[in-house]
Amino acid sequence: MSKESIALLFFSRTFGDEFRAKDLGLSKDAFKSFYYNQVNRTLSIAYQSGLQVFEHYSDIQKGSSFGEKLSHALSSIKRNGFEQVIVIGNDTPLLTLDHLENTVNGLLKGQSILGKDQHKGVWIMGFDLEEDLILKIEDVNWHTSHVYEELRQFLPNVISLCESIDLNHFKDLRLLLKSNELVRSIKRFLRSLRSTMNIEGVLIEFEPRKSSFSFINRGPPELISSQSNNQFK
Repeated sequence: MSKESIALLFFSRTFGDEFRAKDLGLSKDAFKSFYYNQVNRTLSIAYQSGLQVFEHYSDIQKGSSFGEKLSHALSSIKRNGFEQVIVIGNDTPLLTLDHLENTVNGLLKGQSILGKDQHKGVWIMGFDLEEDLILKIEDVNWHTSHVYEELRQFLPNVISLCESIDLNHFKDLRLLLKSNELVRSIKRFLRSLRSTMNIEGVLIEFEPRKSSFSFINRGPPELISSQSNNQFK
């Protein structure tokens, strides 16, 4: 196999769907700034990889469950002639080009690649687009803390990348602050919000909504589909 046989699948809800699903306890305007910053940053890294990128957004997704939507997207990419795929989302602020290149190198060696997040889900995955694997992907319990282990059980020759942070809730921003790996986009986001709160001794700016911050385990962002970048302008 060659690099040309590998596709990169980007999962991201639209802004409206993402805000309704996980607003991080932020105002709509604050979350909007954060969302577009994250999506544009992730897509910039994706296109730098040199891989064929497929962007999928929730406005034209197909299927009733996460697994069905993911399976449909993978089958579509396979029909386009690709033999392997890398899957990423918009909520992994520590993603780098090196992560994608390491995943490509692993795939070319016949390995499957997984990156575990702090919820025991995955923030990146790479594997062969074989029919039996696509069917098994559909049956994974995506909204549980078993995602990473379930994927390890049936993907062949799994190699794990470093554990990373997946942003689903306000408490995940606290973990990001502890990581000492804040990227510029996150720093701009934290500075852009209007009131203050001290998190683990670090003063940041934010505008909380009047809601509780529940913790929910989940896999990659919900599979969604679209064809253009117009919504990122």
